Amino acid sequence: MKTKIHTLVLALSFGILKGQTTLSFSSTTYGVDAGPRSVAIADFNNDNKKDIAVANIFGQSISILLGNGTGGFTAGTPINVGYQAFFLLSGDFNADGKYDLAVTCTNDDKTVIINGNGDGTFSGSPTLFTITYPQGIVYSDFDGDGKKDLAVAAMDAFNTNGEVYLMLANNSGGFSAPTEFLTSNQTYTLIAGDLNGDSKMDLAVCDYIGSNNHIVFLMGNGLGSFGTAIPFAGATYTYSFAIGDFNQDTKTDLVAAYSEENNLAFMAGNGTGNFSTPGLLSTGAATTPYTVASADLNSDGKPDLISSNYASANISVLLNTGSGNFGSALNFATGNAPFHVASDDLNADGKPDLVVANNLSDNITVLINTSTIGIKDADALSQTVTVFPNPILSLLNLNVSNPLHNATVKCIDVTGKLVMEKNQLSGNSFRFDLSAVKAGMYFLQLYNNNELISTSKIFKAE
Repeated sequence: MKTKIHTLVLALSFGILKGQTTLSFSSTTYGVDAGPRSVAIADFNNDNKKDIAVANIFGQSISILLGNGTGGFTAGTPINVGYQAFFLLSGDFNADGKYDLAVTCTNDDKTVIINGNGDGTFSGSPTLFTITYPQGIVYSDFDGDGKKDLAVAAMDAFNTNGEVYLMLANNSGGFSAPTEFLTSNQTYTLIAGDLNGDSKMDLAVCDYIGSNNHIVFLMGNGLGSFGTAIPFAGATYTYSFAIGDFNQDTKTDLVAAYSEENNLAFMAGNGTGNFSTPGLLSTGAATTPYTVASADLNSDGKPDLISSNYASANISVLLNTGSGNFGSALNFATGNAPFHVASDDLNADGKPDLVVANNLSDNITVLINTSTIGIKDADALSQTVTVFPNPILSLLNLNVSNPLHNATVKCIDVTGKLVMEKNQLSGNSFRFDLSAVKAGMYFLQLYNNNELISTSKIFKAE
């Protein structure tokens, strides 16, 4: 298969980010089917523009909204799932180059996979997995074969035991029968990442309703299995996670949504699977944060936090101020009972935008990031940054129009984890070997004298 090669050129200024960044959003509401519960963002019709899928629990459907590339969307005919659609994710599950959908149908004991046609429609007989009371779902490579697998959080019929079910991808575009791994009392959601620095995918699992062990870890062996669940002491009622390197020490951290306490909780990882005592971050009184997500909303190179506040009809943004610290919550209005928030660049302007599923107003809120970034000096020297090829096979070239002195280049994955750093660079042209980096999307950050002057979105090809 041929790989398209693109060159990315960024015209930015020295001194950017030294001034005050004003965080702002343009908000638009789109009606969907009854009870939107979660959203997934991907290019479903292969036009290089981001689209939105919405799982509707009461409508028993998935709504598809096709993007126009400038932040606007057009709703199509909802997909009838036939079950109460709960948690949703997208991925190319059958390796045909088209995005598919997977959704857990909690009250119907089903996990449903629907294949995409690549034109914004979905067809064919859905694949059904019977899993008792399925909840959260994640997509990652747990057995190291280069194919992404599915993991589903669930609980038993009596709500006394929690489980994670792993479905390994096979060579025919399908998945194995679910394999059960016990967790705690009542498993709700989960997130995948390398928690202990061994380059194998692990799981952090939250137990929202249980009386103890509100967070447990399942450490992966890289062969499609997990060790015995490890409880994390000190957590309270946890509803969801965000994962990333929030304090930028190259180790994976976690942030949990403590819904009952109106807090987020930051837990710094030490790189061996252990995490610090949770540091509480308030989302405000009577907010009930359900989902927490992360994105660099103010373009300062640090991942920020976003929570969907179910009880207060808004989201909270907590800007990352460095070293694991965050500013006070900045609130932005949504619809009624915002349950889930997701982030992506919806209008191709290089800034992450937000999509919120409003569970009780039967709509979604699209928040386009209109933030302006302060400039230290209006007469600052213009600098053109060229990154090529894009996508990358192995070697990446970075050229600048004016010589740099004491420059730094960092490559960061979508979770905020640092995967490459080169320091004390000088000159106009640089080349980096990314052959050891896994396929996927990354952000290439260029610093000069410790000032961030550009961020480029790059893609590593298979």
